[in-house]
Amino acid sequence: MDRQRVRSGPADRSDPQERPAACLSVNPLLNELGYGAFEGAPFLDYAAWLQHNGPWIRPPEAGESQGEGIRRMILGLLAALEQPGPRIVVAHGLLLSVLGWHIARTPGAPMPLFFPEAPYLVPLTMSDDRLADPASSLLEELDAPVHPGQPAPGDSPIFGTETAPILATFDSLSAPLEEKPPHA
Repeated sequence: MDRQRVRSGPADRSDPQERPAACLSVNPLLNELGYGAFEGAPFLDYAAWLQHNGPWIRPPEAGESQGEGIRRMILGLLAALEQPGPRIVVAHGLLLSVLGWHIARTPGAPMPLFFPEAPYLVPLTMSDDRLADPASSLLEELDAPVHPGQPAPGDSPIFGTETAPILATFDSLSAPLEEKPPHA
């Protein structure tokens, strides 16, 4: 992780000698999902592919599946909690959508393939405890095998095989793809 000292701007009128410098930490675990061949294409192309292939298959030319990407982002979020606070974590829409869904989810509801869209430029404010619990819970859910004896995603030597777990089962989209959120 890169760290730089960041000083407050001119709006902060307190004595610079009396306030500690904030540390800027950049964690690539919080990077956006790489969509591979779907990068820059209409979301509906990726959504149709995702619905057909599921969240644990890597799209063509992608380095990770949706499930792997969500898992990576949650690990990045948990790593951010290890940094001295108070802190601001800047993340992409998929992670915010997953967190928002998890906070509002009905107990026992399976993780969906498509998550409610996170509002643009609206912060999700949470204490460390309130953030650590859902992040840890989501990570456990992602790592849990779906069937007895089935390896968890991190234990499977080859992602996208018949042994890789799925996030949720689904028959088909209940509405046409055009009516689904514009991101996964």
